[in-house]
Amino acid sequence: ALLDELSRTGELSKRGEIAKKLNDIITKETMTIVPLVDRGRVSAASTTLGGVILNTWDSELWNAADWYRIKE
Repeated sequence: ALLDELSRTGELSKRGEIAKKLNDIITKETMTIVPLVDRGRVSAASTTLGGVILNTWDSELWNAADWYRIKE
């Protein structure tokens, strides 16, 4: 019902009120978390570098202390 009302409402202040109510339903009442960060990227490492473990929640350097050079 609120989403339909939002689509029919043109007044910005009224739309803001409706959007806040919808946000409260999504986050407070259902305890749902909507992620706002996308850390999608491409990573590469040398074939002579060992110990590199990619982690989607942190940077590529998160375990740099564990890296080592592989002897050829």
